[in-house]
Amino acid sequence: MTEIFFGYYESPIDLMEVTGTTEGITLLRFVEHRGSGLASNSTVQEATTQVSHYFLGTRREFDLPILLQGTGF
Repeated sequence: MTEIFFGYYESPIDLMEVTGTTEGITLLRFVEHRGSGLASNSTVQEATTQVSHYFLGTRREFDLPILLQGTGF
């Protein structure tokens, strides 16, 4: 079973939750409250850093590994 890690960023819009594994980011969404989960890892920390730089206006492109999930449908 793959471990999912969580990180949070208080954006100018709302609280953002970033989830990921050791291989990449699995979710980025706005939430009302911080959830309980495993601590952050380096992938999630890098994502929150890049999101922070985006909102500061110093980043326009992201270079994160993204793990797309879905079905064949």
